[in-house]
Amino acid sequence: MTTNTPRIYIESREFKKRQLNAVEQYICTEKGQFRIRCEFIEFSFSKFEHDMSFHHPCPPFARIFVMKKGKAILEYCGKRKILKEGKIYLLPENMEFQSRYLKGSDLKAFHVRLSDNHGFTLPPDSREVEELDCKWIFESINAAVIEGDQLKIQASLMPLATEFLKPFFPLLEKRSESGRPEKRMLEYLQDKAAASVRISDMAREFKISRSALSKSFQRAFGVSLKSYIMQNCLDKAKKLLIESNMTVNEISVELGYQEAAYFHIFFKKNTGVTPLNYRVHYRKRIS
Repeated sequence: MTTNTPRIYIESREFKKRQLNAVEQYICTEKGQFRIRCEFIEFSFSKFEHDMSFHHPCPPFARIFVMKKGKAILEYCGKRKILKEGKIYLLPENMEFQSRYLKGSDLKAFHVRLSDNHGFTLPPDSREVEELDCKWIFESINAAVIEGDQLKIQASLMPLATEFLKPFFPLLEKRSESGRPEKRMLEYLQDKAAASVRISDMAREFKISRSALSKSFQRAFGVSLKSYIMQNCLDKAKKLLIESNMTVNEISVELGYQEAAYFHIFFKKNTGVTPLNYRVHYRKRIS
């Protein structure tokens, strides 16, 4: 007896020693100037000869899907969304999802990292799939893909990124107004072993109270200091797991954990998988 259940694949990725191309767009508004940065990790142009399903645990990059033909089904955060022909979609970084591509579908996928002046991931803290119906952007991307010029492909995606990120312009304007003290806070956090950061130690370093420190950070960047410290640690962990050959124990030490077990607990709580399984998910393909 045979079944029509689609095969489930774990995507294969190889990021070690990869040189990333990036395009930056400077935005000037009445309230300030800021920058949107787009790092291009990989392009994937797929025509599906049969139904295929994939699982993506807490991806370390965002995805732009250009549905040239056919249909795909996404499941994420307890929601279900159908990707339709002629539309463009943005899937945010760090959002776990499952995808099913139906037979005959023609998909252009771009794996990117979007960030602002200060290195904050864009869109910020998003758990939603954004949709754009813009004919001229859709056609310009497909034309660049047909021509096969990678620089033109990258350039064609920047107007798209700008459109998707317009709802967050007020936040980016606010961040652009941050002063030197707030920028020093970011420098401090980037220089420290991520898991060893303590708000009390940081407050002593800046000679202010913990409350004043947290309020200043929140006011400047629109995210809580505690959340930023956690996400910074998680991002560094994922980067080391994917891009380095360090063992999980070595990574836990690099991040500042005194016990590797604490790193395992932290990582699984925030991604749903163990550090080793996360590495396997993004390096090996299983049929």
